[in-house]
Amino acid sequence: MWRYGHRRRGRPATSICPYQFAHAIGEAKVPIFVIFPGRNDDASEEGNYDSFADHVNGLIAATEASGLTFAIENWPGPKDNFVGTTPHGWQQLFERIKSPRFGLEFDPSHLLRIGVDPFAALAQVRDRIAILHAKDTAIDAERLQTVGYHGKGWVAI
Repeated sequence: MWRYGHRRRGRPATSICPYQFAHAIGEAKVPIFVIFPGRNDDASEEGNYDSFADHVNGLIAATEASGLTFAIENWPGPKDNFVGTTPHGWQQLFERIKSPRFGLEFDPSHLLRIGVDPFAALAQVRDRIAILHAKDTAIDAERLQTVGYHGKGWVAI
């Protein structure tokens, strides 16, 4: 998996890797390539969406022969700032990436932890889900009231 923001941090050679991987896994008949959109902290919100969409549209065009599908997981990243992690962000990407070969690795747990109803979100994008990433998730309502969504003190159950 590859984060888009790496290309903007002085390592241009990493931008070649997704194309090489995409061709290799396409030839191996792997159906889906999951990538993370990341974030370029030096670019605007619109600039981040535009740049990532340009990158994905390039990958889609370069892998036309294999029919490889690309998906993003809606993980907000280590700083909770990746683009395309909410229903609004998905729509921003879908407006820029029209191909049905682009979709989501839909992970309801990430939506729960930011306060988004995963069932409502699922209903909005069910035709763009490439992979469903399921795991047990619970929000401790008492702890939430003590530390908030982004506070310290959350523990794994």
